[in-house]
Amino acid sequence: MCKSENFYKPKERGRNSGFLLNPPRFFDFHCAMKKFLLALISALPLAAVADIDRIGGTLAPSSGNIPAIENTGGKNYTVSAKFDLSKIAEKRVVSARLGAVCEMSGGQDTSPSITVSHMGREFDAATLLGAGKIQDTCIDAGDIVNAALARGEKSVEFKLYSKCPDGAVPKITVKHATLVAASNTDVYKLDDILTPIFSGGKIRGESVFPLGGKDGSAARAKLLFAPRKIDAAYTYRSGEKTLLREGRDYKISGNTVEFLEGGAVETVPYSAIYADTKEAAKKNGDFFFFENLGKYAFFAEGKWFHQRDVFFDYKHQGQSFFNLPKRGAKSLPKTMKLLKSGKPVKIVLYGDSISAGANAPFRADAAPFSPTWAKSVEKRLQKIYGKNVELRNRALGGTTIGWGEKNIANLVLPDKPDLVILAFGMNDTCPPETRREKLESMIAKVRGQNPDAEFIIVSSMRANPLWQKRMAVQDEYPKIDKSLECESVAVANVRAAHDALLQRKRYIDMTGNNVNHPNKFLISVYAQTVLKLLEK
Repeated sequence: MCKSENFYKPKERGRNSGFLLNPPRFFDFHCAMKKFLLALISALPLAAVADIDRIGGTLAPSSGNIPAIENTGGKNYTVSAKFDLSKIAEKRVVSARLGAVCEMSGGQDTSPSITVSHMGREFDAATLLGAGKIQDTCIDAGDIVNAALARGEKSVEFKLYSKCPDGAVPKITVKHATLVAASNTDVYKLDDILTPIFSGGKIRGESVFPLGGKDGSAARAKLLFAPRKIDAAYTYRSGEKTLLREGRDYKISGNTVEFLEGGAVETVPYSAIYADTKEAAKKNGDFFFFENLGKYAFFAEGKWFHQRDVFFDYKHQGQSFFNLPKRGAKSLPKTMKLLKSGKPVKIVLYGDSISAGANAPFRADAAPFSPTWAKSVEKRLQKIYGKNVELRNRALGGTTIGWGEKNIANLVLPDKPDLVILAFGMNDTCPPETRREKLESMIAKVRGQNPDAEFIIVSSMRANPLWQKRMAVQDEYPKIDKSLECESVAVANVRAAHDALLQRKRYIDMTGNNVNHPNKFLISVYAQTVLKLLEK
């Protein structure tokens, strides 16, 4: 699992000891044996069923004996990471992640960013914490690895280097590099991720969380629409896609799903998520105090929520209850002209952990390995406009808009972007006018280098409303974002979309950590909201 996010830390946390879920009832011998086996399998550790190969890389420095990344004295010292593909040559690789464990040294307090290239072409990036930290990267190398395998190549090599200004960042020593390749398992479909959620009569991958009632009643959840036809219901509880059966595992009345006792879905007791005391919460694992609820709430990063979510593909005849804003006729004219011309277009995403990809299945090596919302946007734009569209992700977990303004010269300007997506807000509690000042400053700095640059400001999803009262100031941020909208600045109001969803679904049905990150379903909302501003 990647460890590159620097999240809000809970005031009180305990070790995750797992949950004891309600045992099924057994009625006859055959049914009992079947259910016993299901219970036995579900009690095993949640290891991915997919074949996961971890291939150690051979590191080579461009100068000296230590594989270090520097940009010093006008020289850019790179690190080469080469991987032998023989272990996966005969496999159907569905995901490949480049992880490089990096140690930062030096006295600077600014954050460095690594750019990664293959065969001379930049394809991804990772922003790291400041000096004195050790951190690993999560670089999506799936397309490159598959292309190399298709050509019959025996190895693949990547170059890692810094584009930050001379002397602006600490030296980055690469301790070791690993290529994590997953094969022979279910993989996401980009068209499913980008199937419109708010219109079109079809939903793909809508998530619900099987949370039991406060009174011990059956686990129920609501879908956005009443299904006309269920195409598929499934979980990734075992690490692979497991199909569910209506009438045996769940039943639907209108848009309400109820999970049936003895079915394949393991429901989560209400008390395992919300506890009245610290002592009770510690038995469940890590937790935050939800002051607006007056309870201690379970918290988990990685794949925990993803593997317990239940997903539905279905058709419906419901009326749209929200419309994602389209690009105005005169909005982002230079970006759209570049995109339609087929010429190179450089896009930089700059934001916090949500944009860095927190809780995306890909980053947790979890089926179906669906990507960050940024990667979905890049893949769709490349499909529409061609491979000359390049998106560099310079986001970093745990950051605020103040950090963004401070580091933009080091992390964004060196890319010389045509379009910058500014996606800060989840970690902020600053006054609204401070947000305006920081956004205006970042826009001015980019335009100082490239007067033609254009911008998309992302209004962040909502933090859990049950969490902290101080997060209420974020309600004012979309108004600030809207006030900056003009021909060269567009706004992707994810918060408005999230709020519309929350009118029909619970927060826990769409979260990756129960506090402030999206799950697979809500990640797709991010991608769809931004793409509305860039599609033809």
